[in-house]
Amino acid sequence: MSDKLFLEQTAQEILNIVEALQFYRDNVIKPKYQNLIDKQLEQIAQQLKLQNINILLDNGEKRYNFGDIVLYEGNDAIITGMSDEDNFIKIAIIENGKFKTLEIPICLLEKRKN
Repeated sequence: MSDKLFLEQTAQEILNIVEALQFYRDNVIKPKYQNLIDKQLEQIAQQLKLQNINILLDNGEKRYNFGDIVLYEGNDAIITGMSDEDNFIKIAIIENGKFKTLEIPICLLEKRKN
């Protein structure tokens, strides 16, 4: 499809779309297709720049992804999701032989060395 479409959105609505695309790229799409999302994000950024709106695209490597095994208080934990609180993350740990879900500050996690 070569037709160009114009969407009327507020800056916040565009930021929401960009953040959703970045989340999709980092957590859902297969790595071999991530460059397609990167190209789309770059095109959005270029279009916004023409309208004097600058956004910062996060193209860096993610520190943590869903399903990663990390260390929390010296024990293994699995990242299960994002918290509604800023800079918090949901993890699952095993306590007394059962899974327990916690929401903790992301700064309390450590990368697990393989």
